[in-house]
Amino acid sequence: MMDIEQGIDEMKPKLLALLNSEFRNFRIKYDDLKIRGIYAVYEGDEIIYIGMSRNIKDRLYNHLLKLKGTHDLRTKKLCGYKNLDTNEEILDFLLTKCRFKIIKEIYKDRLEKFAIGVINPKFNRERIRIKKTKLL
Repeated sequence: MMDIEQGIDEMKPKLLALLNSEFRNFRIKYDDLKIRGIYAVYEGDEIIYIGMSRNIKDRLYNHLLKLKGTHDLRTKKLCGYKNLDTNEEILDFLLTKCRFKIIKEIYKDRLEKFAIGVINPKFNRERIRIKKTKLL
């Protein structure tokens, strides 16, 4: 039990640092994103997705925001959400309705799983449900 409490104590301040970081706009190309870490995508004030990357700049600009991006959030999660059917509509949604926060984190795998478990964003829920099912 001590290991679990120690893990929670270690991850909680990192999650709070992510949640308290500044909002960033998808329409701006930030130069400081070539880092490994965690990112949280917001629709309004709701976190809809939490992800991790070895290079957040590449993940966001080359996989998520390209018109034919290959990011799972674009290709599987947002397709059909709020009648978003085309790549153009999904891109417009991300650019006009969404924003993001980041945190540089060397233990990104652990923090991502902790953040998803605590916040349970709508577009991460399926991943958690699959993992919980495998445990049973």
